[in-house]
Amino acid sequence: MNDYTKIEFRLNHEWKKVDCEHSTTFTSVPAELVPEQITAYVNANFQGAVIKKLEKRFMGWEVELNNGIEIEFDKSFNAIDFDD
Repeated sequence: MNDYTKIEFRLNHEWKKVDCEHSTTFTSVPAELVPEQITAYVNANFQGAVIKKLEKRFMGWEVELNNGIEIEFDKSFNAIDFDD
């Protein structure tokens, strides 16, 4: 996109990954795209952090926060891995 927001799509036209890290329009991934369980987890455990990247994976989700922390969630939205 012209504002440096990156969106990747699957062959069925469903979005796969949203990257707002360098976006001039969005300061974070739009809330409408983030599952409520992920939003609640991030708000409870990383106060003040925002989601800069969100990826739907076959077995769950991957989130990157503005503080550099990456969190992997399984299909049931359990945090299963962290990377900083």
